[in-house]
Amino acid sequence: MPASQQVVASTPVFLLAWVLRLFCNSRIGEVGAAWHAQQAPDEMQALADDLRAAVIRSGVLAPAIRKGLDMN
Repeated sequence: MPASQQVVASTPVFLLAWVLRLFCNSRIGEVGAAWHAQQAPDEMQALADDLRAAVIRSGVLAPAIRKGLDMN
């Protein structure tokens, strides 16, 4: 396992969630995520399709996901 993955695997989940939340709420996280998503539109569409199918199968309301996927 690469060293970077070992660090992530050994870090407590609450700490990973906190760091990821900070990063995602930052301008660099927003721009970086948008750029990353634009590099693989087919994969992003496949992920959206899989998530849409999972929400439908689960029967869970998931209003935020439904709104993001234009399922309303």
